Amino acid sequence: MNIDTIINDDYKSNTYIVSLPNLLEVLIIDPAGDVTVLYDFLYRSNYQPKYIMLTHEHIDHITGTNMLKENYPLSKIVCTEACSQRIIDPKLNLSHYRNTPYTSVPADIILSENSNLEWEATINYFPWEGHSPGGMIIKINDIIFCGDQFIKGIKTVTNLPGGKRDRVKECFDFLKNNFPPETIIYPGHGDCLLLNELELII
Repeated sequence: MNIDTIINDDYKSNTYIVSLPNLLEVLIIDPAGDVTVLYDFLYRSNYQPKYIMLTHEHIDHITGTNMLKENYPLSKIVCTEACSQRIIDPKLNLSHYRNTPYTSVPADIILSENSNLEWEATINYFPWEGHSPGGMIIKINDIIFCGDQFIKGIKTVTNLPGGKRDRVKECFDFLKNNFPPETIIYPGHGDCLLLNELELII
């Protein structure tokens, strides 16, 4: 499995493209910022997004949804129910407060306990509040994408609407207790790290 990272200039957040050998269908995680860079990368690689997965609803992680759906209409936006309600509301996705209101197209797949995402790798997901109400931890094979729940060396932001410090602590304990210490964590901003390097800063 290969992970390509695009760090957008607008928000300095990470967009991840997850690909597998000899497979042109890819997963996109948190498309945002100057989406022409993302589109050019997909076009040059001949990749076709299958799922557009959102770790949470904030503006700095979702502004590529409309472009991707316009250019790849068969792709599916995947998120939690709380996230699906917020990506279509500029106040709830916080874009209103940046004076750049953004309304995403609606989610195609709202994850529940019975949801099954079919791909050539194993996809697991764990809806988890903390940084935001619509947060989700995504595990693909042995790699975890945590959005802004944890960022290397940075205090987790919980003072935005719906943030919950206690849920961040519960998520930290869940990861530490359920996955090997060498598990690689890809955050919403900054560099990746190993699970045994993950710190709880709240």
